[in-house]
Amino acid sequence: MWKADSLSAGGKLTLCKSVLGSLGLYFFSLFRAPIKVIGELERIRRRFFWGSSLDRKKIDWVAWNSVIASLDHGGLGIGSLRSQNLSLLCKWWWRFRSEKGALWNLVIVAFHGNNGGLDESRQHGKQPGIWRNIVKIKKDFDNVNIPLVSLFQRKISPSSDIQFWQEAWLGSESLKKRFPLLYDLEVKKRCLISERMRFDENGLFTELISGWKKVVLSPSESVELRNLLFLCNSFSALGSSDTWSWALENSGCFSTASIRRSFDDLTLAPSSRSHFYWCNWVPAKVNVLVWRIQLNRIPTRFNLMKRGVTLISDSCPLCNSDVETAEHLFRDCAFSKVVFTGLLNWLKITCSPLSNLANLFDWGTSMGFTRVQATILSVVVYTYLWALWDWRNKMVFKNLSPRLPDGIVSHIQAVAFSWLKHRSGKGHSLFLHNWFCDPLNCLSE
Repeated sequence: MWKADSLSAGGKLTLCKSVLGSLGLYFFSLFRAPIKVIGELERIRRRFFWGSSLDRKKIDWVAWNSVIASLDHGGLGIGSLRSQNLSLLCKWWWRFRSEKGALWNLVIVAFHGNNGGLDESRQHGKQPGIWRNIVKIKKDFDNVNIPLVSLFQRKISPSSDIQFWQEAWLGSESLKKRFPLLYDLEVKKRCLISERMRFDENGLFTELISGWKKVVLSPSESVELRNLLFLCNSFSALGSSDTWSWALENSGCFSTASIRRSFDDLTLAPSSRSHFYWCNWVPAKVNVLVWRIQLNRIPTRFNLMKRGVTLISDSCPLCNSDVETAEHLFRDCAFSKVVFTGLLNWLKITCSPLSNLANLFDWGTSMGFTRVQATILSVVVYTYLWALWDWRNKMVFKNLSPRLPDGIVSHIQAVAFSWLKHRSGKGHSLFLHNWFCDPLNCLSE
């Protein structure tokens, strides 16, 4: 906890991702962690992020599920440990399919059959040990409407060793389930695709090789045969051997990040949460503060008293004229109005977004600026929010006297220039004279 006290919000966020989110990586990659263990590990991360300890409780300003949600769902993109555990176990499903012939693969096949039990959920009770829990993750994904089996897409070759009737290679169900009457007529129940189908040089289906017990089919059997031929005609086989592709990546290569992101998006936060724009041209601590302002989860005096904290006064420390809320502090306060007007004059912008604090966060994109101009405007807005909140805290906790608004404007200009110079990747083309004269056009597109 001493380290938590010495870190900014951005530093805590980084350690939550890179350290506290990785300590269990070795175990998560092989063992399915119990829900209680996941909950305890998440509690450790939550306490570290908000600065709490065993003997000191601090306010959790945002629900932890909302904090770890993706940026598109209004979170900070940390990701849940449960999704990390399941996505790492899901990699074994990919490896089992793509590493045919490996020693460990042959052992699994020897115990659990050609499919390793991955496609037959009813066999879970017969599978002992670690592999059983790896197979059972399918249920976790089914519970959130992620069809795990269908995400693994097989590209079949004419010489495939897939069993024609037994395996689900043409859709989500095996052919023996879809065409039970034809399956009853089959002489060789475990025949391969290559024994029942013929293809031309382009891999297109040409003929179904029958192995029926009788020649004359009943009307219902004939209907099933027509449907089977229709499915086969829509199928093509290419290559010299079977290959697998991953549906969640355009490249077809499996990634734990893609399945983890899909799981988190369905379980952590509702889709109605607003998207948060993470600006890489300002420090992480600034992004975290702006994110909290956007959610109205900062310790203004109004929010503190709302949560039961006793204060001498709830008035704004900058103007002492009204209750200190986020809307008042950054929009309605006379002090902040003067600061923001000074920034507008410097930016040469006539329209102000301060009719509503929420307008600040998508101001650049709504005005038709170029991508670089919109990003520069975001940097200025984020710096404005950071500088105003920093000055407010110095007045409250260090008893500093009010400063002239012009001094705050100059401070915002200098800090924003420094961040752009060192973090934008375009610092070589940024000069101080251009920055003060024409800030929105000081960087090339």
